[in-house]
Amino acid sequence: MSRQARHLDFDLNLVPFIDLLSTCICFLLMTAVWTQIGSLAAGQSVGDASAADAEKKPRIWVQLEDRGTVQFEVQDARVSKDLEKFQVEARQGRLNLVGVEAALRRIRAQDQNVTTAMIQPRASSVYEELVDLMGRFKKHGVGNLGVSPL
Repeated sequence: MSRQARHLDFDLNLVPFIDLLSTCICFLLMTAVWTQIGSLAAGQSVGDASAADAEKKPRIWVQLEDRGTVQFEVQDARVSKDLEKFQVEARQGRLNLVGVEAALRRIRAQDQNVTTAMIQPRASSVYEELVDLMGRFKKHGVGNLGVSPL
């Protein structure tokens, strides 16, 4: 009985493996750069960790409706009655960002202490419009932003 020697030498094609690794590295680099450059700092505006903070800070609750209408509710702020609860109608089925900016100017003109806003999007809300809305709030001095989970 003779045993046949197995041929254990074979070629391994490393090109697809190297392509996969380089793609993963590029993806990681791009996401690291994007998170540093393209992100908005959003903080928690509901459910503070410190319950000892008895002073109520003025805040704006913003609710995005299905057709682009934006509902505003200003709480604990010194604003006129017509600014406590109102809505900005949509323009051509999209968010009326000009109207939102005008509303923010009116609110901030009456009470400069309003620096917190909580945005409540719908499941059908467009992500780009949500980011634009957050940018407009930051532009007008409302920097403490939160986004309510769906």
